[in-house]
Amino acid sequence: HLLTLINDILDLSKVDSGKMQISYEKFTINEVFTDIRNNLANFAISKSITLNFEVEADLTDIYADKLKLKQILYNLVSNAIKFTSEQGSVYISASARSNRLHVEVRDTGIGINTEDQKKLFSAFTQLDSTYSRKYQGSGLGLVLVKKFVEIHGGRVWVESESGKGSNFIFEIPLCEAT
Repeated sequence: HLLTLINDILDLSKVDSGKMQISYEKFTINEVFTDIRNNLANFAISKSITLNFEVEADLTDIYADKLKLKQILYNLVSNAIKFTSEQGSVYISASARSNRLHVEVRDTGIGINTEDQKKLFSAFTQLDSTYSRKYQGSGLGLVLVKKFVEIHGGRVWVESESGKGSNFIFEIPLCEAT
């Protein structure tokens, strides 16, 4: 946990100082989805949560930083699992929209009220900051998601309602940002 926190802080400082390097390569979103499924399957199984991955048939190769895209998805999907009760579900989809990769991570979890949504992408911010909070984390995952999406020339947002789950959506260009 401490190593992850240190790495997240280092990544955040690199992005903020403009020293974060992007290594574009060609790959398919299916490759990334397979890695995310393999890495998070046991976490989902431990909570009896169903993971569903869907890729639009027309979506072929994308051109992005594969490791950063994996980190974006790992953070979003692991959060979705963490904040979803047992027997819930997490749905991850990818499609092409106007030459952009459009990805959604939707869960049947606890949801987020409108006021708290404004704080989501701030460093070291956790919505439940009480000593006895139920969910653990550093408060850096979503800030890194936002920064990594933005350095790809994209944007990220959330659609959620308290008690009704959340839908985290991001879009990045399908080819290298100029």
